[in-house]
Amino acid sequence: MKCPKCGHHIRVDADTGGLVARNARKTSRKVAMFVNAGTQRCRVLLAIAEIGHGYTDEECGVALGLTENSVRPRRLELVELGLVEDSGVTRKTKRANDAVVWAATLAGFAEARRLDSLNYVIGE
Repeated sequence: MKCPKCGHHIRVDADTGGLVARNARKTSRKVAMFVNAGTQRCRVLLAIAEIGHGYTDEECGVALGLTENSVRPRRLELVELGLVEDSGVTRKTKRANDAVVWAATLAGFAEARRLDSLNYVIGE
């Protein structure tokens, strides 16, 4: 079966419940359970990785045109997957509250590069 978006060979994997490349590594298979093309998770991961210095949930929402309440659950899933982590930095929100700045982990940057190689577009 070929991916309708990029043409790569993919297969449905019963263990992951998602589509994965034929040569998928263990970490890619784990990510496939949660990060599939066309989801807000992909958009959040790509935005956080692309900015380099990280985003608060509020900043990420503004950048992607999503509400903070749409970003937060996707970011929590990315944290659980080990793709995003607390950077140890905080920034002020519009309401002058301290907010955690979330940054991509090494695994997050690798997954963002993989998505980028598939020509995944943040705005879609």
